[in-house]
Amino acid sequence: MTRTTKIATLITMALILGLASCPPQQPVEISVAPKTNQAEIELINKAETELSAGNFETARAKAFEFIKTYPASDKVPDARYVVALSLLREGRENEARAELEKLIKTYPQSAHTAEAAATLRTLEMRRLQEISALRTERQRAALEKAKLIEETAKDLRLTVAKQRVYVVLDLYHNVVMLKMGTATLYAFPAATGKGWGYLSTIGKAIEFKTPIGKHTVKTKNKDPIWYRPNWYWLERGEEVPEGITGDERSMMDHLGAFSIGIGDGIYFHGFEGDVKPGKYTHGCIRMNTGDLEIFFNLVEVGTEVYIF
Repeated sequence: MTRTTKIATLITMALILGLASCPPQQPVEISVAPKTNQAEIELINKAETELSAGNFETARAKAFEFIKTYPASDKVPDARYVVALSLLREGRENEARAELEKLIKTYPQSAHTAEAAATLRTLEMRRLQEISALRTERQRAALEKAKLIEETAKDLRLTVAKQRVYVVLDLYHNVVMLKMGTATLYAFPAATGKGWGYLSTIGKAIEFKTPIGKHTVKTKNKDPIWYRPNWYWLERGEEVPEGITGDERSMMDHLGAFSIGIGDGIYFHGFEGDVKPGKYTHGCIRMNTGDLEIFFNLVEVGTEVYIF
């Protein structure tokens, strides 16, 4: 064996031994992001188009359909954002806020995360401004109330001196008193305005108050018809029916057998069942049926009503 042949043999053996000692190579896995198919694109585009057109309920329905049909799609954050914006544009701020928070928490890397966070900051600033404005308004209202009570008390003293029948509603004790001079002829338990109430449908609080001050009996009705105001639907979380007529708003038997109106939609009226004194009406004065009949027969149109 020549020198060259020996060298070649040694190299071959070294290569064989080196290959034997090397571990087998593992296959390299290449991850490929799932592609969005055409059906997904069409459905999310429909949701966004309905949102732009102002068809918020339809937009939400399409977005929820997308989320249910394609839960693993990278377009789910887009659908969630459509839901949030549709609620926001309908004025349903609390629900919109919850959807935006869910979007940020669940999809922190979404393209909509920064927009959602900015919208939440704007909503929070608006809420704080509304609280501040409400506090200022309540302070102003308290001063006006004190002034009105003082003026009403002065007028009441004149009425007492005239020795004629008049009505006093004590809001603190929720008692309706039929009086003449300083004498109390009758005292009836009543329910009165509950104060501030939150209407989730519009995302605002409004005050359901029984108005203090001097009033007069303006109407007396037997078997009165009640015409439902907008809060009837809003308080139930419903939209006010578009184009609703007066006849469609009407309800029989809701006010009991009698009503005595003092203006601005405020009535002394009845109710099905017993009335417990308290503050839980929307501003009207609710009385027991028997008490209301006595009251109805003793007051006249023009009778003065003092509410404190």
